Amino acid sequence: MNHHKSTKNIDDLESEIEALTEDKPNQPTAREILKTITNEAKPVDFQLLAYPKLTEWREEMTQLDQNRKEDQARLIELGKKIKDCKVNQKHYLIYSIVELQRIAERKGWVFSKRVGDPYIYNGRFWEKLDGEKYKYFLGEFSVKIGVPTTMSKHYTFRDELFKEFMSLNYLDIADSLDDQVLINLQNGCYEIGDQGGKLREFRQDDFLTYQLSFDYDPKAKAPLFEKYLERVLPSPDLRKIFFETVAYTLTKNKRCKFEKMVIFKGEGANGKSVALELIQELLGRNNVSNYSLASLTDQKGYQRANIGNKLVNIASELSGSLESDFFKQLASGEPVEARKPYMEAFILHDYARFIFACNVLPQVEHTEGFFRRFLIIPFDVTIPREERDVDLVNKIIKAGELSGIFKLVLEGLERILRQRGFSQCAEVDNIGERYKRESNSALMFLDDEGYSTSDKFYTRITELYPKYMSYCRDAGTKPFSKLNFAKQLDKNAILVKRMNVGNVAYVELKKDKEAEKF
Repeated sequence: MNHHKSTKNIDDLESEIEALTEDKPNQPTAREILKTITNEAKPVDFQLLAYPKLTEWREEMTQLDQNRKEDQARLIELGKKIKDCKVNQKHYLIYSIVELQRIAERKGWVFSKRVGDPYIYNGRFWEKLDGEKYKYFLGEFSVKIGVPTTMSKHYTFRDELFKEFMSLNYLDIADSLDDQVLINLQNGCYEIGDQGGKLREFRQDDFLTYQLSFDYDPKAKAPLFEKYLERVLPSPDLRKIFFETVAYTLTKNKRCKFEKMVIFKGEGANGKSVALELIQELLGRNNVSNYSLASLTDQKGYQRANIGNKLVNIASELSGSLESDFFKQLASGEPVEARKPYMEAFILHDYARFIFACNVLPQVEHTEGFFRRFLIIPFDVTIPREERDVDLVNKIIKAGELSGIFKLVLEGLERILRQRGFSQCAEVDNIGERYKRESNSALMFLDDEGYSTSDKFYTRITELYPKYMSYCRDAGTKPFSKLNFAKQLDKNAILVKRMNVGNVAYVELKKDKEAEKF
């Protein structure tokens, strides 16, 4: 089945776009929404909200005659009941949030919470509310509706009001949404389904927490950007992979769980910084985080909590605990524990993809699973000083090329959805293999000292290992133990066998053939 080919032509698509954007009023931002709610807030009767029977009791009292002996006992009883209807802090907390919801719903706005943060749907996407600023808003709102000033101005009341808001506002997100590919743009939501892609209206139920800064335009071009990319990534296959890795940031795990972290590798003046800046501009700075790997893999989990509603985390270093369980979970896209300060820990299921930039690849543990998690794009072209343009990113943006870049990313997205993975690329495969070998001192020893695998010849481990130890001393690397040295050879397709002369490895020293015939 062809999942992503559309039969619509450009004219059909443009007609749909015009219909979607016609007569659409500008939607307010979260800040404007909160200002409107505050302006519309009026004092409320907290006592009546807390004790609904007050109306009935008050009405009954007007029907009774205090001069009639048979009514006097009832009047005393009702008076005592009304006197006992005292409004406490709990009532102010609950009914302040109830009144807030009432005003918002009347305007068609909806509040919710997700991964420990408050959100409001602004008609286009779910906009995250800054926690501290929102506490201040709640306090000012409570003053307007009649909460005593001595209470509403106190920081503990505002903290409790925020907690009450978070407990009363929860929107369940249907699991079925997780395997959809939805991209929020200025002129609508681009949805990719079995019959291809289409632009449609914004929907609250999509629970998209971002909006890209440009329109979807099927005719858009990006000549400046394409010229730049062809210069820094001359290989067409590498450029395909580049667009696919950007497209990957716009997907969720349920649809595209490829278990990849992307690395842009190059030693400087090679265009990778421009690529990273443009990715951030394309996706929107608010939708990108820049936490170091060390902070993302620490035990506290505070920074992990902040990548829950980001599209990508871009960082320029790969130091940190690459062998920690947290790193393995993040690299594989597995559910991972996170927490906000002073709050309970929670499990993060969908979170940012990862792109790292580095000059030198990190030295890491030697398992196949580890290396499989990395997709390395080599930026090997050094741009001469006279060709470098420090203002290139701004020129590309000012030329209005983001829509054109997005169109190329969309082609990459359709490829990875159709293939259920990234395209094959010899350059990516080669640098991955080289990284794997260079991270393993045993394999590097064999390469540098001129050994090659053999079907007929072997060398005793007792002969190889001292040479390997000497090699590691000269190279300044930590050697494997003798047992692990043999295991590393065996794990990397080199036959290791027990014979009457001891353990042997089927490798041949090409230089002087100091190997023993089997």
